[in-house]
Amino acid sequence: MRVVVALGGNALLRRGEPMTAENQRENVRVACAALAPVAREHELVISHGNGPQVGLLALQGAAYTDVETYPLDVLDADVAHARHLSGKPAPDTFLAGADLLGVPACAAAVFEDALAGVEAGRAGGFAIVVGVDRVGHGAAVAQHGADLVVTDLAELVGRQPHVGSTRAVPT
Repeated sequence: MRVVVALGGNALLRRGEPMTAENQRENVRVACAALAPVAREHELVISHGNGPQVGLLALQGAAYTDVETYPLDVLDADVAHARHLSGKPAPDTFLAGADLLGVPACAAAVFEDALAGVEAGRAGGFAIVVGVDRVGHGAAVAQHGADLVVTDLAELVGRQPHVGSTRAVPT
């Protein structure tokens, strides 16, 4: 099965952690370690899920010389606008991302820290919606449709993939 994971900048920070490129790089390493068992069993595609934040970071890097510039090589984050897609809580952008990769939603995962994003993952029929509780709202994340709620992606290390019981996932 092909599994697509979109990891966003907010979800790659631990609660209270400064938003720096180095912190996000380290957290990507942790996320990759957690996803490695999935990659051993399935085709794994990892993408970045926060286009607007990427654009903001590019503008910040160009405008402010007193802050560290983010190492952004390619910026093409305007898929939603160019395709006239609705934003969260509509699932349109997630579904378009999966479609661009040739992956049905029922074979993809959504990792989200925003309630509207969790709703979008649920509404899109994704195989699993993982809510990242960065601000102490885990119960609300679950109520909005997360199959699993974690406060840190490191909690996923060593866990077997879990798929919501109401949706079928092709094997």
